[in-house]
Amino acid sequence: MRMNTVNIEKSFLTAIEAAHLGGFAPGTLANMRHQKKGCQFYKRGSKVLYDRAEFEAWLRENPVKTIDSFMEG
Repeated sequence: MRMNTVNIEKSFLTAIEAAHLGGFAPGTLANMRHQKKGCQFYKRGSKVLYDRAEFEAWLRENPVKTIDSFMEG
């Protein structure tokens, strides 16, 4: 059975797409990759890819704590 490449491509984000989704400048994600911080990523030649589900989970797992969030808990 042959895999549908369209479905595979939709499950991965380019660095630019990930930056837009996360509200980051593309350079911020590049710096994080260089520092080995942030969401894990995959390299295919010179192309950087993020698994969409992993990236979205990473965004949810790393909220900025506010004073109100401490008052609620």
